[in-house]
Amino acid sequence: MGHLWVWTERSTWNPVGGIGDVYTSDIARQLNDPAVVNHPFTGIPEPFRAGYVVETAGPTSKLEVPADAIRWNADGQRWQPVGAGVEAVSKVTFDYAKYFQAPWHHGPQIGMADVLYAIQQGFDISYNLDKARIETVLATTSRPLLQTIKGYRIVDETTIEAYVDFWHFEPNLIAAYATPSSVSTPWELLYAMDELVFSQRRAAYSDTAAARFGVPWLSLVLDRDARLVRRVVQELQSRQGFPENIFTVPIGGEMTALVSAEAALARYDALLRWFDVHGHLVIGNGPYYLQRYDQRAQFAELRAFRDPDYPFTAADFYRGLPHLIAFGETTAQPLVAGEPFAATVQVTGPGELGVRYLLTDPATGQVVAQGDAEPDGAGAFTVSLTGDETSELDEPLYRLILAAYSDQLAQMAERTIDLESDLFGLFDAPAEPAAVAESEVEAGEAVTEAAEAAEAVTAEGEGEEAEEEAEPAGAAAEATVAPTPAQALRINESVVAAPAAQAGSTALYVGIAVVIVLAAGAFFFMRRRT
Repeated sequence: MGHLWVWTERSTWNPVGGIGDVYTSDIARQLNDPAVVNHPFTGIPEPFRAGYVVETAGPTSKLEVPADAIRWNADGQRWQPVGAGVEAVSKVTFDYAKYFQAPWHHGPQIGMADVLYAIQQGFDISYNLDKARIETVLATTSRPLLQTIKGYRIVDETTIEAYVDFWHFEPNLIAAYATPSSVSTPWELLYAMDELVFSQRRAAYSDTAAARFGVPWLSLVLDRDARLVRRVVQELQSRQGFPENIFTVPIGGEMTALVSAEAALARYDALLRWFDVHGHLVIGNGPYYLQRYDQRAQFAELRAFRDPDYPFTAADFYRGLPHLIAFGETTAQPLVAGEPFAATVQVTGPGELGVRYLLTDPATGQVVAQGDAEPDGAGAFTVSLTGDETSELDEPLYRLILAAYSDQLAQMAERTIDLESDLFGLFDAPAEPAAVAESEVEAGEAVTEAAEAAEAVTAEGEGEEAEEEAEPAGAAAEATVAPTPAQALRINESVVAAPAAQAGSTALYVGIAVVIVLAAGAFFFMRRRT
């Protein structure tokens, strides 16, 4: 999997209170298909192995929950109808057909009993007082979510409705929240682990319970722990025990048994055979299965699951390459205190684009202004500040941070522009907005080049050869530099420059300007030091 380690002291393989470190979870993801998956480009949930339909009355209204919807009654150890008068914000109908058409890795067909046991297990750990005293952390952390679940209703062999008090403007996030179960573990394995943890008290799901009671933190890849579970399965097999109360549910107004004693015994047989072959009890439903695991050798072997009824091919997992957001040409006016300011940037990318901006003082990190750039409908966005917003600017340097985003991508693009402000209004405002220059010359070096070019024009004004040498220098200054460093705009390593000073400026005026700017810089430097 590309990791240095396969196992550490924190690598614990149990689906209830384990699989929490990167070395374990990165392998485990290959072994099970999630019901709902986040799109790799947008990050928005979408159906994967379970289809769904979302209905919601939120955020202000509620839907009526059918009276025959059920919740697990931990005190009575049975499914109980919610009755009349129960309401929920949202309803999600899940179709598990893609799960149920294929088997688990160890052979038995996946079914609604696997979904129901996982639901019951979560409620029972949280609301069964005896279990909650043992796995206190799991119980207390799960209870806030479970309190928002108003009920489930089994529609048919593959469909179940979930009623929840949850709303989001993105319906797919409601579905992700309401997912009854991702069906990651066969019910008989969950049942055997529950017996081991809660009835026999010989292992624990969580590290906190393991430490408190002095029992192993259950890990199904370790031979010692897997054999403990195996022994429980053998005991269940010998007495033909299975949780019949969990699998007796109302469907279509009639109580229906989802699992028979014969089906339970067949599952136990398959589980024991899996352990005999593989030496562990990690069983999933995904595109790969865990063939062999050796924590001492830091070795895990995964093999492709090639059952003909598995619903996906390799092509179904490929999404191509994302079309990313990119910044284009940027233009900006000089930043002058008390005067309006505008900067325009071109942005390309998929979907509906937007740009947020922050104007900050880089010395302190203080945010001076923020907001949304205005789109023009053709890919250009303009940041506009009024004279009132710029009137309080009293620092020589500010930083404009642009963040472009899309409704079809989960990532943003960022551009940073350094703005040197004209505090004293010494120079004429440019007639046109500045353009992005491709030069990487720093502002201080650019000012020196401008002064030297102007002096060369004055000193050699009578010679054609001198004029020929000065003109390229003047042209370079005009293309890359503002008349003062106060008007230079740096984008990352590029320089955005204001237009050159109007024609007719002499070396004397340029020299005086440079002296004034340097004096102003020294003034603000000393002020900051004090």
